[in-house]
Amino acid sequence: TGDDDDTGDDDDTGDDDDDTGDDDDDTAGDDDDDSAADLPAASEGDLVITEFMADPDDLDDNTGEWFEVYNTTADDIDLLGWTIADTDSDSHEIAESVVVPASGYAVLGKELVGDSTTVDYQHGNQIDLANSEDEIILSDPHGTEVDAVSYDVSQGWPLVAGASTQLDPAYRNAQDNDDAANWCSSSLSWGAGDFGSPWTSNEACATGGDDDTGDDDDTGDDDTGDDDTGDDDTAADDDDSGDEGAAVDGAVAECSPMPVSDGFTYLSASISGDVLETTVQYSGGCATHTFELCWNGMLLLSLPAQATLQLIHTDPGDACDGTPTEDLTFDLSPLRDSVSSPGEIVVHLDTYTMSYTF
Repeated sequence: TGDDDDTGDDDDTGDDDDDTGDDDDDTAGDDDDDSAADLPAASEGDLVITEFMADPDDLDDNTGEWFEVYNTTADDIDLLGWTIADTDSDSHEIAESVVVPASGYAVLGKELVGDSTTVDYQHGNQIDLANSEDEIILSDPHGTEVDAVSYDVSQGWPLVAGASTQLDPAYRNAQDNDDAANWCSSSLSWGAGDFGSPWTSNEACATGGDDDTGDDDDTGDDDTGDDDTGDDDTAADDDDSGDEGAAVDGAVAECSPMPVSDGFTYLSASISGDVLETTVQYSGGCATHTFELCWNGMLLLSLPAQATLQLIHTDPGDACDGTPTEDLTFDLSPLRDSVSSPGEIVVHLDTYTMSYTF
């Protein structure tokens, strides 16, 4: 019993320790509360889930699942302390700084996008994206649900193995991204075989209405009415190409000899009408970088003809160590004008092979 008494004495001492521990817990708790209070709060819709890959084909699910968020605000948002969850048991608190730039994107996932590109934040296997039905719920450090997507193939959600499910950019808000009708499977090639457009604006969905198909411009009054057959028709046609031209960063040009390019990474490339659209990533962030789309002036006279293009990056000596991404657009009409009749040119750009029809 003496030992028990001694143990009791230890208990008394333990009480003191407990009291001290309580004080420590209180202090630590206060610190934790202060730390949580210091993390900025967000509002619903500040971040919007815009794309997800639930069933990669190029990689296994344990490596290649990911989702993309878009920052709708004019300020950077740090995801430190945010929670990713579903309605079942999946839950993960982001324990490091992950900055989503203002009007920009971040990609979170298990490890990789495509065969070699690392996501901005790895949540590991604490978050699984089921292939047919699941949820992605994103909450700020104070428990505010900022955005959530609940997908289910039985409810019309488009899920295809090897292709991301993407939100039409015309519906990029926390309300419209609840509707399966505003999503589609990506057709933009990415990596070694899968399809998606991580870190960049999605392509319009074919089922997204006038915003997606351009019905207003192509089949509406402007094209079939007086504007279509008179002088205004030419102006309207010019407007169609002019709209693209106004947005482009340049036009493809013959370059001889071919300039030397500074380093960068292609994230995506596609052709829409006369415009080549590409997203690139490079090192820097403190200076303006320039890109030029070059062609050696040669066409491979196959059926269809083929042309090889090269994007030339000029780094102005940017000493910053960021990795900004940039969306670029280039007019391909000079390439079209190099052939004598309407048709098709197969365009090769780095690892991308695209069809340019006119």
